[in-house]
Amino acid sequence: MEKVKIKTCIDTGRKTKDNKPVYDIELVDGRKGGAFDALFAGMPLNEDIEIDINPAKDYNGEKRFYFNIPGDKKTGGKFPQKDWTFEKKKASLELAINWCANKKDVETSDMIKCAHVFFDYLNRKES
Repeated sequence: MEKVKIKTCIDTGRKTKDNKPVYDIELVDGRKGGAFDALFAGMPLNEDIEIDINPAKDYNGEKRFYFNIPGDKKTGGKFPQKDWTFEKKKASLELAINWCANKKDVETSDMIKCAHVFFDYLNRKES
């Protein structure tokens, strides 16, 4: 699993044999590849996310990768690994909504800024 930023995510319009959409993805660091999970369509661009990256066959002399969302695979009865970045973003937004619920004249942009503050707090490094 690796923490990366997605630069572009394009639905190619193609489908796999089991009718999953095929996405072409480029990361900010220049790596390109494909994914077969519809969750990639809703991923935020240029934000840190945790994904599994596996090498794929080279295409036209270019190194390619397969991108998977952690916990997407069958684990043989084990619990899937949790995406803590998603959990922290979810908790941050919930805290922002609860905190702003009793305030008057709160704009959506203010709530989003508040969620970012909570998220930064959850990600701070303790020394």
